[in-house]
Amino acid sequence: MTVALSALLAIALPWGQGSVRAQPETGSAVLESGFQKKVRPLLDRYCVECHSGDEAESDIDLAPIASLIDVRAQPEIWQKVREVLDSEQMPPAESKQPDFEELRKLKGWVRDWLTH
Repeated sequence: MTVALSALLAIALPWGQGSVRAQPETGSAVLESGFQKKVRPLLDRYCVECHSGDEAESDIDLAPIASLIDVRAQPEIWQKVREVLDSEQMPPAESKQPDFEELRKLKGWVRDWLTH
């Protein structure tokens, strides 16, 4: 076997055996992952009780938003969410409250999505 062929096989064989290097996530992939892992659970825990169904408060129905595709379809909702989070109107004082870290993650994700 020639040196060139040996070198080519040394490079190509690992790819055929499934040892593909992970590619860095794109901005959209990071936003999707953040939504699924951080934001959706927080919405379920603190928001969906009042913001879902036919009688959703302020006509903001967060229950059916399950992916970044759903988020992108309703940017006006996320602008409102940012405004009420930044002004500390939501969640209301009488409701269950996220801790500082949860609120920071939610605000950060919304801000990142709106500026992406």
